[in-house]
Amino acid sequence: MTVYKKLKFLRFKANFTQEYLASEIGVDYTTYGKYESGKTPIKLDQAVKIAGLYGITLDELCSITKNEKFTDSSTTQENLKLIIELDGKESSLNLLISKLKEMNKLV
Repeated sequence: MTVYKKLKFLRFKANFTQEYLASEIGVDYTTYGKYESGKTPIKLDQAVKIAGLYGITLDELCSITKNEKFTDSSTTQENLKLIIELDGKESSLNLLISKLKEMNKLV
């Protein structure tokens, strides 16, 4: 499942609206809609907030788990591209590393 499809799946499962999620992560609801459609890449800080709202890790949001089998290489490439596009700045990489360290402390 692509990240974009997973965003929509999780939203329906939690019974959230795009407007609610957008307000929680600090973006306009039209921007959030573009995340779900794959028209706009998600920035790292917003991905962290979205994962937090659902109580999941970034790995789970991006479908990168050891339990999930990737049968579609295009999905894998799309997920990797999303991770690269999250922000592409060194500061974002440092933020990702610190957030992952925080999540490991909670596990």
